[in-house]
Amino acid sequence: MQVPIALDPGLDLSRTVFLSRLIQRWGSVPLMLLNNLDLRNYRYGLIGTEDWSMFPIIPPGSLVVIDDSKRRIVTSGWSSEFERPIYFLEHREGYACGWCSLKDGQLVVQPHPASNCNLESYLYPDEVEVIGQVTRIALSLDQAARRRSRS
Repeated sequence: MQVPIALDPGLDLSRTVFLSRLIQRWGSVPLMLLNNLDLRNYRYGLIGTEDWSMFPIIPPGSLVVIDDSKRRIVTSGWSSEFERPIYFLEHREGYACGWCSLKDGQLVVQPHPASNCNLESYLYPDEVEVIGQVTRIALSLDQAARRRSRS
């Protein structure tokens, strides 16, 4: 199967990036390695190693699957933080991932309260684009090493 095998060499893993825009070369890998990947219907993002905005739900260094057919901000209908939609966004300074609210042309990106990160606000749609909703997360289970590097 054809998959991305080379990414932009200037990739800064400390920042959140939209991997689908950084692919430089495609190559073949055995199909069994890609059992659950759907490269045609989904996009992929990498949460930067210094991006703590959705920790502990999405730790830094996580790979996220983005459904770009789900771009409309949903503002109600969940009963817990685990059910609330998380969106992947592009803005002038790069990319962001978080819960969103939309009111009077302002899109507010809300980080997880435990992250100690600040809200971000953008004029919508002038300053920010909703790439899609995060539907799956692949993360490292080595949280101890990540916590040590944050201190």
